[in-house]
Amino acid sequence: MKYVTVKECATALLSFIIFFLVYQSYITVQGIEYILLFFQVNLRQTAMVGLICLLVILITTSSSRQCSKPVRSIKGSYLTGHVIWSKSTGGLGDCLHECTADSQCKSINFRFEDLLCELNDADRYTHPWDYRSKEGHAYSDYPYKVN
Repeated sequence: MKYVTVKECATALLSFIIFFLVYQSYITVQGIEYILLFFQVNLRQTAMVGLICLLVILITTSSSRQCSKPVRSIKGSYLTGHVIWSKSTGGLGDCLHECTADSQCKSINFRFEDLLCELNDADRYTHPWDYRSKEGHAYSDYPYKVN
């Protein structure tokens, strides 16, 4: 079993700090060289540790930008008796956006004929007896609450 020395820990911490500063555009490459010379750190070791730190930073920041689960709308379906808001919108996507902006919204009904968006305070899972077929409509669960 190999133990990590204090110098290796300090090098790793220094690498992380340097690459964080570069990532945030607070320091230039020339500034990095001066820091490495000042601390007398092995450039190859620092570069490897720093590269790992940079990858960790990039992976962590990019994971929050991933797309959410795909939204599935069910054409020909409707949840009756739970409409809390209705308005004509530009399309189904705009209707889903309206739902995300309303904390009470649990699902939507959408009528294609006149692009009518209806926000519901319930969904097909909590009120399955109110979930029905209805031509010319589409139903969709709130995308961030679907299991």
